[in-house]
Amino acid sequence: MQPSNVKIQLLTFALIALAFSACEDDRVTLNKSKRQVFEGSFTVTTKDNTADESATSTLEISDSRFKGLTYNGSILAAGRLTVTESKIIFTDTVFKIYPANILPPRCLNGTYDYTFDGNKLQIGNKYPSGGVELHTLYLKK
Repeated sequence: MQPSNVKIQLLTFALIALAFSACEDDRVTLNKSKRQVFEGSFTVTTKDNTADESATSTLEISDSRFKGLTYNGSILAAGRLTVTESKIIFTDTVFKIYPANILPPRCLNGTYDYTFDGNKLQIGNKYPSGGVELHTLYLKK
């Protein structure tokens, strides 16, 4: 093999490697230790469209803890937070009482799928009944 062919092959290999390393996933893992404040909204859609809901919500995370307000600030959830690459587990420790004829508000409690791009945080949950809960929050700067 001639020296110029080796150089061309090495250059080609380097360019291919550079191209693959530049193709990164836009997904960012949420840092549960860093203080971050998010604002946005949530929607809940039931399979039969009998209890569709939407309102504003906020979420503050820091030191593996969270505090969230849903229903335009009227429902508080707070407690421990566990984050993996694709799941957020909220363990709400706030005691709440709801009247028997009202569905409990969605207040960030349980395991949710999420995506985060460094600015937009989407937290979603699908219930066995077919309902879907989706929070779309943006990082406050």
